[in-house]
Amino acid sequence: MDLNSRKIIDFKLVQKGMVKGDLERKACEMLLEEMVEQGCKIDLFLTDRHKGIRYDIRTKFPEILHEFDIWHLSKSLMKRMKILDKKYLDAYLWKTSINNHLWWSSKTCKEDGSLLTQKFTSVLQHISNIHEWEEDGIIKKNVNMIH
Repeated sequence: MDLNSRKIIDFKLVQKGMVKGDLERKACEMLLEEMVEQGCKIDLFLTDRHKGIRYDIRTKFPEILHEFDIWHLSKSLMKRMKILDKKYLDAYLWKTSINNHLWWSSKTCKEDGSLLTQKFTSVLQHISNIHEWEEDGIIKKNVNMIH
């Protein structure tokens, strides 16, 4: 989808038997190759966390910024938390808050990936009841936290 016009500019449907191997990866590769061939400038490509697609974009299209869909990231995080929460009560108790923090971090990062990472990883301090810490020589704070 073009972010300015909010229109879908192309898509690929690849069915079993059309190609050997991973259909999702092949469809993505075909789409990107065709768009580049047609002269489209692709600044950002948003996908799920498919390892093959990550590899292809990194190696075949290094000029394209590749980011992950927050819904898939959240789903993956909750899957991992589910494994932990069976063994650790604290993981069970914090699971929803951690997921909410991921979504909040995404909404408030102003499309800055490093800010998103900083905001989200601050949850590690918060769940440890640390609300002021130093990172790269800068004092960081989580304020107005109630728990």
